[in-house]
Amino acid sequence: MSILFPEKEKDIEKRCCNIARDDGWKVRKNSSPHRRAALDHHFLKAGRHVDIEFKRPGCKPTDLQQDEIDDIIAHGGEAYWTDNVLEFKRILGVK
Repeated sequence: MSILFPEKEKDIEKRCCNIARDDGWKVRKNSSPHRRAALDHHFLKAGRHVDIEFKRPGCKPTDLQQDEIDDIIAHGGEAYWTDNVLEFKRILGVK
């Protein structure tokens, strides 16, 4: 991807979801119209439930999204954000 035309968030999200499905993960889009900070996707496999917020390369979560990530972690869950496919694969342990 060119520096002039960086990859879009939706493109990273789509690639990552396809990778996860190919590795046997159940992938669910999180749509919560009443919660602006809801993370993008849930990934489930072998008793593991991971919430992930996708970002455009070089971008970070909003303060509300980061608060949501921190809250999920504080309650014993797994929550992350990523702006690239390699980091996503590391999070889920996908080769």
